[in-house]
Amino acid sequence: MKIKYWKYYLENLAKKNNGRGLMNPSKNGEFKFLEFLVNNSNDKIIFFDGGGNIGEHTSKFLELSKNKKREKKGGDEVYTFEPFKDAAKKLTENLSSKNFFNNKDYFLNEVALSDKEGKQIFYYDNNESFSGQNSLINHYMLNDYTNVKTTTIDNFCILNNIDQIDFLKLDIEGYELKALLGAKNLLSDNKIRYIQLEYNQTWIEANASIEKVFNLCQEYNFNLFILTNKGLLSIPNYHFNLDDFFYCNLLLVHKNSSVPFKIIRKALPFI
Repeated sequence: MKIKYWKYYLENLAKKNNGRGLMNPSKNGEFKFLEFLVNNSNDKIIFFDGGGNIGEHTSKFLELSKNKKREKKGGDEVYTFEPFKDAAKKLTENLSSKNFFNNKDYFLNEVALSDKEGKQIFYYDNNESFSGQNSLINHYMLNDYTNVKTTTIDNFCILNNIDQIDFLKLDIEGYELKALLGAKNLLSDNKIRYIQLEYNQTWIEANASIEKVFNLCQEYNFNLFILTNKGLLSIPNYHFNLDDFFYCNLLLVHKNSSVPFKIIRKALPFI
């Protein structure tokens, strides 16, 4: 099979060598960025973990920030969003086992981030309780559904007196762009410093694309990159070849914020 389709496997190997297709946050640059964020911030950090699942990123951030002293009074604040009850329960157990769940600066919210307030159908895999594929998008990996509460990032921040987000991580299986549309006020006011979006095949069903993210970056003063463990691939312009729906993490860096890692090169040679 591999001999017959060697060009296909060679193309995928090239993408992986460029840091794409790696879902382990210890190897794809995600945890490396959390380390940068914690180690290079003297003031309190506000971290929104959208799509918390069982708490992998929340736990890592709390671990990193535990002993970090800030110039501003108070510790870092983490707001985790996980609408699926089974995952939220497991997340609570995982954080409790590390004595994180009772942290006064940690907040679990059993709601989904969306572009509107209310309730929506949430699709899940009933063969895997803690699947990271669960979504507001009915994509091909899911076989059951329930109803969940939804909120927008803007409204949540108003209700909780949050005036800035330092890092917004959205891993919500195709709904990343719509969740960003629910943060237009914060984006317009330059109140979000860094945004990470998981990009994959679920974006097809969601009618989302890197092109739409790039246009959003132009409107709200962000630079766009692909995050890898070796550094950043820059996207200074859009080209349709970028939208191949092959897994990677997009990093949006506000133009008033520091670029966290070295820029290895452009994502494509002709952009």
